[in-house]
Amino acid sequence: MAITWKPTEKLAALSRCMVFEALSHEMREELAAHAFSKSYAAGDLIFAAGDDGHTIMAVLKGTVRIGIVTSTARDLVLTDCHEGDVFGEVALFDGGPRSADARAQTNVELLMLERRDVLAVLERHPKAALRLLGSCAPGCGAPTSG
Repeated sequence: MAITWKPTEKLAALSRCMVFEALSHEMREELAAHAFSKSYAAGDLIFAAGDDGHTIMAVLKGTVRIGIVTSTARDLVLTDCHEGDVFGEVALFDGGPRSADARAQTNVELLMLERRDVLAVLERHPKAALRLLGSCAPGCGAPTSG
């Protein structure tokens, strides 16, 4: 069962996430109003490669392992996400299927944002959308010379 987080706690959690540091306090407040928490037990599958990607998630507590299964049926760990880390952000931009699996390594509490809610906020603040893109993929949102 998910813990109920107060709006100020959700805002504080988003403020600790590097991806959302690029956004103003007011924009983080807007996002926090749409955020909800969800709990997973150690070993639970959060999502699998190929699942619809419609949420971005921030780790509030615990550890989430992101990985893929290779063509030779070998598990390949891409990264472990800890408190303050964000994952699932590719879905934020492309809305496509998940490219990897996410599994709870410990008991996990996640703060989740639906793609539609994030996009609605970013549509009202296009300059912030570029900053967010730059924080998710360094160099992609930054101006280039030449």
